[in-house]
Amino acid sequence: MKQESAYFDPEYINSRHKIVKEYRELAEQKPPLPEKDWGVIWALTGPEETLDEKVYPHPGEEDKITDYNQTKRRFETALRVAREVAALRCNKEIAEVTPEDIEKQGPVVYWNGKAATNDYLKEFIKSGAFEKIYKFPGKNVRITNTRTIQHTGHQFEEFPQDLVPGGSKVVIVSDFYHLPRARRYLKKYADKFPPEKSVIY
Repeated sequence: MKQESAYFDPEYINSRHKIVKEYRELAEQKPPLPEKDWGVIWALTGPEETLDEKVYPHPGEEDKITDYNQTKRRFETALRVAREVAALRCNKEIAEVTPEDIEKQGPVVYWNGKAATNDYLKEFIKSGAFEKIYKFPGKNVRITNTRTIQHTGHQFEEFPQDLVPGGSKVVIVSDFYHLPRARRYLKKYADKFPPEKSVIY
């Protein structure tokens, strides 16, 4: 007897419906506006090793590559959001915010990808090119020393709670397609990420 395709399996159909519902809910939400209490802006890394325009994927992640550098976009979004938070705290227009303002008043940008990506960003900042290109203080970028991270679950498991100042929130930055997964890990690690202290961006 021919086995029925899994596509018609009720559990499979229900799981697809659930995912579609998640995306619809996210699409209907307006992007959150920056707040002064955003203490850590956390960019979830993508499948790329570097921030170069030309995409260099991690070995084994070639099938996850799109027509743009996901890691670069997420990281640059995190830097922009951090600048916006600094502007609020300094009571300045975003264009008026200086690297010194960000260093004194801005939130931390956190980064915990695979070892090769972490090493790349450390060297980028150490070289001085990062601050020249992004006009952002390297001191405000914290990079994990953990070298065993392989996927999003590891990133959430590794996230250091003590990095978030008391009374502050952590903001998770990623691509739209990746946000449902991030939301599921927020629920899984709810002890580390209370809903009232966590923002999906």
